[in-house]
Amino acid sequence: MTVDPPLRRDAERNRRRILDAAAQQILEHGLGVALEDIARAAGVGIGTLYRRFADREALVEALFDAHVDGVVALAERVLAEDRHGRCVERFVTAVAERQAAELGLSQVLRTGPHGTALAVRARERIGPLAERLLERDRADGSVAPGIGAGDLVLIEIMIGAVQRAGGPQDDTTWRRALSLVLGGLRTGVDGSGAAPDDEAIDRLQGSEGR
Repeated sequence: MTVDPPLRRDAERNRRRILDAAAQQILEHGLGVALEDIARAAGVGIGTLYRRFADREALVEALFDAHVDGVVALAERVLAEDRHGRCVERFVTAVAERQAAELGLSQVLRTGPHGTALAVRARERIGPLAERLLERDRADGSVAPGIGAGDLVLIEIMIGAVQRAGGPQDDTTWRRALSLVLGGLRTGVDGSGAAPDDEAIDRLQGSEGR
């Protein structure tokens, strides 16, 4: 029998359609959007949705993991490049651009009932890559001493706030804000303590939805 591969392709295609529809529906209607509405937007039956995702929590986790996969891929791409210097700057810029394209989605997911647990999962995957980027830049002086992985999350939170305030049509303001922030990576921060630790980051991310 040769039907299994096409079935697997169909299943993956349906899964992708459901995730894409869920991202849009959650952005428009919040995490409480009916799963039936997500299935309808994806062009599949509710039974197909439940075969891919056992419940709403599984769907939200899959959405968040897909978002994190994208960020991980950005970090790995920068680490694989032959160019040296300003690795962190390239990574932070790429993350901000992705964040603008998916405006609000990661923020909505993080502020849901499982937001803290999801954020910890993201940090466990992205944190080691961020440290490698920082180590590379510290070695050639393109990142100031004292800049830590927590600072990169802090940048994401700050730029995300500007992006949401400006809306999807304002590409100029958040890029200017990012340019100002990137200067701080090179010059450092005076008299402001250490990079935020995990507890501080969890507190900041938890307050985004309030």
